Amino acid sequence: KASLKSFLKKTKFDYQTVASQASYMSDKLKVKEYPTHFLVDKEGKVVKVTNSAEELETFLKRML
Repeated sequence: KASLKSFLKKTKFDYQTVASQASYMSDKLKVKEYPTHFLVDKEGKVVKVTNSAEELETFLKRML
């Protein structure tokens, strides 16, 4: 957690991070690979979950 806080002080990050949540991530969110990206719409609905940068880019381009 301390390393994450230190990193975030030095690095601009445009989305939320979750520190020390390994069991929550694997048990509740079923995250099996890192990084995993969750795209959430304005209403708080998860609209895309992916660990592939190419898939993320394709999805975002399609949404624009």
